[in-house]
Amino acid sequence: MSFSRGAWTDEGMYTSQIKNAIINDEVDVKESPCFVISPLFSALNYFPYKFFGWSSRVSRLIVLLGCLLIVSFLFFKYNEIKKLILFLIPLLFFEEHIFHFMHYSLAEMLAIFSIFIGCYFLYRSLVNQQNKNILYSILFFTCSYMFKIQYVYGILIIPVFLFLWFVFQYRLKKQSRSSLKKIAFKFAVSISVSIGFYLALWYFPNKDMIDHVLGHMAESRTIDTEELNAFGVGIDYLLNLKNFFTSSIQSSPLVMMFLLFSVVGFFFLFAVKSSKFFQINFLIAFSWVLLEMHKFSMNYLPTRYLLSVYFSMGLLIVIVICEAIRRFKKGEKKYKLALGFFLFCLVVLIGNNFRELKRSYDTRTFDILLANEYFSHYQFNDRPIMGTWASSLARDAEVVTLPFFENYINHQNILKQFHPKVIIFEEIEENVLINDKINIIAIADSIVEKKIGKYDLKIVWIK
Repeated sequence: MSFSRGAWTDEGMYTSQIKNAIINDEVDVKESPCFVISPLFSALNYFPYKFFGWSSRVSRLIVLLGCLLIVSFLFFKYNEIKKLILFLIPLLFFEEHIFHFMHYSLAEMLAIFSIFIGCYFLYRSLVNQQNKNILYSILFFTCSYMFKIQYVYGILIIPVFLFLWFVFQYRLKKQSRSSLKKIAFKFAVSISVSIGFYLALWYFPNKDMIDHVLGHMAESRTIDTEELNAFGVGIDYLLNLKNFFTSSIQSSPLVMMFLLFSVVGFFFLFAVKSSKFFQINFLIAFSWVLLEMHKFSMNYLPTRYLLSVYFSMGLLIVIVICEAIRRFKKGEKKYKLALGFFLFCLVVLIGNNFRELKRSYDTRTFDILLANEYFSHYQFNDRPIMGTWASSLARDAEVVTLPFFENYINHQNILKQFHPKVIIFEEIEENVLINDKINIIAIADSIVEKKIGKYDLKIVWIK
């Protein structure tokens, strides 16, 4: 919904600080905004990079294997969730956006799968009321925002769900208030410990850098409330929501299916006798979707920010499908037609996903691969390559790469402070160099123009 280079640049940037740390034998949290907002993702890359190198193949395998490990663990360890995962795989794993980002070296999918497994242990904590399940749930929710701080809202699924579950149980007069209060208290304590752990071990030691990064993100990515009154903010939010749903008709039919299956799910929840597995997990998934709606208050909303929206909606759909199959197995013939319709929708969605994946395959390019081959032929004599694109285009070369952003990171005294060998920039980034009083023609040994996808870049070799 917003302009973004996405994985073109971010794959390199979010892994560059660990690569730089291995080359320099030290971590500099201030050289890029990525490490402070995704510390667990950076740490996860360290040992594979140390032993197998930092190529894109290694980087992408870390993410893919991490996601598959979580799914495999749930599938083989817990029988009650096997059916759900069997439907989840074709519905979500081949959804165009999720499929692509599952094999990009970015933190988003690992954070989302951490929320997913956290939700499952939230379910188990309510069913079994064992303290270990509460701890597991909090652990994985904590992992989600340690993978990337933008997912800190995921831990709020717990209080939102517990409130909805309390209302639902109170309406049916099934579960005692004291039992729910006891569970809520345990989760409240655990959440406090989780947040305290983050503050003590990560936030306070890196407070200045984190405040700088999060302050810039909040200022540049949310609706400007100073120029709009409450009514205007509400209108902007609704327009963003409308644009999402209308664009999803073509880009992801899963969203339209979510609207339909939500209605069916609430019918199962209130109008007929449904299983406890469905009741709890449906409300958990619905709580997740509700929390995802905050993203439409942002004026910067690239595809990767919507991945968790797609995932939570897909999870809710699968939970409804599993309940429909359970009812069908019990011999309730009136649900035959509904089950057939559900499966038809699933087949249509899977067919659309494969069509989109084929289109992506047919239009793929190897520009970044060729750029990496280009830079791998040179020696840099301990001088870095600088620019937003540097980390992706030179990730295979043994050279430090540093981004720069206007009025944000590494934008002042670039030549004196960093002494770069190469500067890579697009036309829209040239202001950084102009404001830093850098005369490209005067300092250039040579200038190479390259087209990477739809982006026109200048590669400036410095004397």
